[in-house]
Amino acid sequence: MNAVVIYRSKYGSTARYAHMLAQKLECPCREIRGLKVEELAGFDTVLAGGGLYAGRVSCVPFLKKFCAKMPQKRILVFGVGASPLDAEEVEKIRRANFQGPLEHIPFVYCRGACDEQAMTWKDRTLCRLLRRSLEKHPPASMPPWAEALREADGKRCDWVDEAFLRPLLNQL
Repeated sequence: MNAVVIYRSKYGSTARYAHMLAQKLECPCREIRGLKVEELAGFDTVLAGGGLYAGRVSCVPFLKKFCAKMPQKRILVFGVGASPLDAEEVEKIRRANFQGPLEHIPFVYCRGACDEQAMTWKDRTLCRLLRRSLEKHPPASMPPWAEALREADGKRCDWVDEAFLRPLLNQL
């Protein structure tokens, strides 16, 4: 298999998963920033990773350009977020990101890390505001991702685990 792993990572979890994949597959690993679609022409399979922000997988805009220029390539995607794995939420992410020419692309969710101290002021403030708004609701009515916010309140949490990549590897 002639593969390449590409990724877009804001805080490092997606990069960690990308490098794990590349090592396991013995293939190159490239960050999307600065990457031109044409540089991937020599690869049959592209494994793309991106962080999840407000339900959007950060590598999808690049994949739209890529699919428009190279629709015959095999693409697999992994998204990385802090929320616990929840099939219903993963399906929502899939529907929101993979439409039209991307709807055939396999998608796997990998749980990342959360470290408010490493976040930008904006992201840290958004997390804190969201946490405060959730405190007003009973725990039973909380969405699955709320658990990650409560768990990470002021501390670093790291859920990165190679096991999250198994479903992706099984599709190869």
